[in-house]
Amino acid sequence: MPSFKATLLGIKQSGKTELFHKLSISNYANHKDQAYIPTVGPDVNSLRINNEINQEPLTTLLWDTPGNPRLKSLSVQITVKSDFGLFCIDLSSEMNEEEFNQFESYIQEFRERNPTALLVLVGTKSDIAPVYALQNISDQLSDIPFAKVIATSARDKNGSDELHNFLAAEINQKVARAQALLSVNDIQRAQNRCAQHPSLYQALDKLNRETQHIKPEVARKLEAEALTLINNLFDDETDDKSLCISSFIEKSNLHLNGEYHQLKNAILTVAITVTVTVIAAMIGFGIGFALGAWSGPGAFFAGLAAGTASALAVSGGASLLGLRAFAYTAQRFFQPSPEMESVNEVAQQAQAITHCN
Repeated sequence: MPSFKATLLGIKQSGKTELFHKLSISNYANHKDQAYIPTVGPDVNSLRINNEINQEPLTTLLWDTPGNPRLKSLSVQITVKSDFGLFCIDLSSEMNEEEFNQFESYIQEFRERNPTALLVLVGTKSDIAPVYALQNISDQLSDIPFAKVIATSARDKNGSDELHNFLAAEINQKVARAQALLSVNDIQRAQNRCAQHPSLYQALDKLNRETQHIKPEVARKLEAEALTLINNLFDDETDDKSLCISSFIEKSNLHLNGEYHQLKNAILTVAITVTVTVIAAMIGFGIGFALGAWSGPGAFFAGLAAGTASALAVSGGASLLGLRAFAYTAQRFFQPSPEMESVNEVAQQAQAITHCN
């Protein structure tokens, strides 16, 4: 399980250490006659976060930092690789200009070192603070993108519950997102690269659905081939796209090993759509041909991308680019169909238009 880091920051006597104890020690409570002891060095405790996915607790390290300006460099170093920056401010008293500037500098330096961390403005000592104190300081810092603004009190029984619940919810969301990324297969990674090409995205989606019903080891191999194909498609250093398309079909056929005939159409759909993408990029048919907005002969290739044609359709489309190796491979992969004459006719028309431009 991943671990997380939350760091408490603020000027001196801002209530960081009391909040630190309140969050990490069960049933902790501050007393009115409790003497103030300044923090002179960093301190760390484990914050217990329940895991919403399973029973294994999520490890979260909660760091307390000194607020003395002379120890600022130490505080800044402690913040590195934080997931949360908890900026504490005493709601019971106003900061002077020097203290306010110091507080802002803590935030700025934290953000520079932790650009993806969530920022939380934590008002402390809310039990003795004016009603609108937290809103006032929040307004003063309105240009800072705090994910949450929370009032706490180390003296109240439930004085830190809202902050704890916020951290727990965010940490569980981070865990869920991390696990979702791990569960993404190579076809879905390929789809992510094709967000601007709806037809490619749909063709890969079709292949992804079909691979859910075959042996996992075969599915992983086909997924890897699809990702390799798409990576090569968008790689400017890969000059001969035809070899990549041919390799995709050849290796996919090898992985299928004569089984899963229903997958052939999905594989062909991807190969055709990649071919059309290459054609569109290189020659455009001279008629405003564009993925997702085809006209004339381009409409024919839209049909191919829908998986309605056979290997000879690939041969007809590929001839526009001279992709003979691709066409040869595709013809061996699929059986001929009665569509041959109409396919060749449309392909010849498209080729004639190309030569005229």
